[in-house]
Amino acid sequence: MKVPYSPTLKANSRLLRNNQTKEEKLLWFHLRKKNLKGYLFSRQKPIDNYIVDFVCFKLKLIIEVDGSDHEYRFEEDLVRQKTLENLDFYVFRVRNEQVRKNLEGVVEAIKIVIDDLEKD
Repeated sequence: MKVPYSPTLKANSRLLRNNQTKEEKLLWFHLRKKNLKGYLFSRQKPIDNYIVDFVCFKLKLIIEVDGSDHEYRFEEDLVRQKTLENLDFYVFRVRNEQVRKNLEGVVEAIKIVIDDLEKD
């Protein structure tokens, strides 16, 4: 299945890749170069009308690193997540604080998600 995306987001996704947050950089170190269970992850990829933080297309797994601004965007995030789930993606959300304070725990949680997705 070809994943739909808005071509107008490509330039913005490049900009975001070049300006990752500290937390995204920390997590990217563990996701890049097939470091996590041999799966290829991409960062700041357009899917539908959104740019997701990290995605593994083979697993249909999206990882979102949420900052404090997401506390005020609950409804918007819910619509976004439902749209991505309707495209058969699994969305795993993690907060910036979790990445900063417990990066190893976040990586282990992602491994568990991958194990579950491998069973499907």
